[in-house]
Amino acid sequence: MSQNKVYGVLPEENTMADIEPGRYFNFVFEHIKEAEEHLKNGERDNGLQFLLVNLEILILLSNRFPNVAARKIHVLKRKQLKETFEAWYERNEKKIPAKYREGVKESSERLFNALFEIKSWFKSE
Repeated sequence: MSQNKVYGVLPEENTMADIEPGRYFNFVFEHIKEAEEHLKNGERDNGLQFLLVNLEILILLSNRFPNVAARKIHVLKRKQLKETFEAWYERNEKKIPAKYREGVKESSERLFNALFEIKSWFKSE
């Protein structure tokens, strides 16, 4: 008898599809780590970053697949990531057009708050 089966009505509720969301989480985690390295590299300080859009994607995935998020979110060092972003923002604030500065800061705060709300099955950092 085969162990492959359908066990629900959701798209991921079969043994051929149930690990697919985890692959997308891994993909986003790779991009977040790359974005964090970009933020740490002061030689590239130009007011541009791609961390926040990756956090937005991670949060969207986490809302749709909370069990996968809870199982995988521990790989991010969330406090360290926020500290890295804040240090980058401090160095780059004046390089962001004045009319967008406050909005970028507010977006980052909203995203980091949502990131910290994701529950983990593992001890948080």
